[in-house]
Amino acid sequence: MTALDSTTYLRPINADTGAPTLAVYFTAALFDILRAHEYDLAKQTDELAADVRDELDRLGIGIRPTITHGRIRIMQEIEPDESGVNQTPMVFSTVIAYLTDAEPDDPRLSALAEGFFGERVDTHVEFEIPTTASEAALQEEERTNAEAARRYTAKADSERAAAAEKYAKAGANPFDSEVIGDMRNLFD
Repeated sequence: MTALDSTTYLRPINADTGAPTLAVYFTAALFDILRAHEYDLAKQTDELAADVRDELDRLGIGIRPTITHGRIRIMQEIEPDESGVNQTPMVFSTVIAYLTDAEPDDPRLSALAEGFFGERVDTHVEFEIPTTASEAALQEEERTNAEAARRYTAKADSERAAAAEKYAKAGANPFDSEVIGDMRNLFD
């Protein structure tokens, strides 16, 4: 074992051998959300797993036979591109491979630091060695995002209710000052 071997890395036990493995994540943007109806998400994630298996085999890194599906996220760049256009939200999929003969400091893993191009999914695949700290930070970010979404939904619901009330008043008296506002200074 190396000095990097600690409880901070995710190390599930290989059921076949009883030895610890090293969990690693591979993530790719599979398609944009506007074209999601054209794709089978499970099939695309399986294709990502096949690309990962091929790349790890090419590098000679042993893995457990099963590469599992991880998170599915929809993300969007919040800054416009160089032309000032907002980017379309993308569907990202993560698969988890369990390395049987590599440690975090293994030089073979440095070849994955920049990721690789997945032939089947036709996009760049990113590589990450997760830790318990990075997982905790991701869970906190997910909680924060869920709370922001809850607040946004509550605000939208209240605005929708106020608009419905205003619309109902407009039906009863379209010239009411609550409907069209204060018009006393309109004809000065």
